[in-house]
Amino acid sequence: MLTAGAVYGNELGCIKQSGGDGLDAWRQLTLKGIEAHETYCEFVDLQVSSKGDYLASAICYSEGFVAPDLFSISPIGEGNGFEVSNVGNDIISSPVGIFEKCEAK
Repeated sequence: MLTAGAVYGNELGCIKQSGGDGLDAWRQLTLKGIEAHETYCEFVDLQVSSKGDYLASAICYSEGFVAPDLFSISPIGEGNGFEVSNVGNDIISSPVGIFEKCEAK
């Protein structure tokens, strides 16, 4: 379950979370949205199914562009991560993929 304060990311996203340099390929997922290098998708609506999957409506921002997007967020690995996919839009490439729980350092 997505919880307040928890951060999930790809390997570089977790390195960035712990204070390192995530370079350009980092991605992070929180209860508030999905963030990546030069892109931020803010969840404006987040619904959870009875099976624990999420449907998130978001507004995505990237380099002066704004576009809506719709994400499915499914738990993986005993609740230690999520697989994120999206409907997509023609304006912004939204961050998707596998997000694992970043451990506090």
